[in-house]
Amino acid sequence: MADCNTTNYQFPMYADVHYASVEQGAYGDVQKVWTKDRSIISSLTPAGTALKEEMVPNVDLTLDALLLGRFKEDIRFKSSHSSSSLMNILITNIRDSNNLVIYKETTGPRTGQPTLFEVATHQPFTNPFGRIEYFTVVLRRSENQGITV
Repeated sequence: MADCNTTNYQFPMYADVHYASVEQGAYGDVQKVWTKDRSIISSLTPAGTALKEEMVPNVDLTLDALLLGRFKEDIRFKSSHSSSSLMNILITNIRDSNNLVIYKETTGPRTGQPTLFEVATHQPFTNPFGRIEYFTVVLRRSENQGITV
């Protein structure tokens, strides 16, 4: 059996998965502290013009806002096997098989750092025998690129 962390023609990229620890601040505000859990193999590509969002002011339009792809692993579960809400998952540091970052911020608080993506959709893809082969995902560029991860 092939190593789950080695890229191949179906999953030629790497991506880092971060999970939030949700806490309540002194004034009742919700605070999320992000922690990297692991790197996973993936295949991600821009959504294309059919799924483009309308232009939004104050957003760096040189970056694609939506990515379509697949993950070999179920990102709803941390490496410790505890579950997490999709709202508490960030994907970042998307790299090619040579470990070069593909999506970087060009302006703003994260200039030069990897772009942060939120999970918009996460669905299992099953083979004809009913076994899960991989998970299809739609990732949306986070509007809050100021998050510290």
